[in-house]
Amino acid sequence: MGATASADPRRPDPPEVCDVNDVTGAKSLMPTRKWWAALITALTAVVINWIQAGAFSKEILIALIGVVSQAAVAYLVPNENTPGGVPLKR
Repeated sequence: MGATASADPRRPDPPEVCDVNDVTGAKSLMPTRKWWAALITALTAVVINWIQAGAFSKEILIALIGVVSQAAVAYLVPNENTPGGVPLKR
């Protein structure tokens, strides 16, 4: 049993959970929730534009290229406000 073991040997240790306050510097390649929220919002706008236009056009292609490039840049640039990145499960 680990350091957080209960006093009663019959009770199992609590399950491992992800510590959101972990700032040990461990990085994850998983995108943050904020990244996903921005991507879904942008893609929704492109889909709504496509529906309004009635057909796929050059303008919608330009908007889609903008969404993809924004998502790539946002993924590659580190987020200064989250020093540990996405917390890892241990």
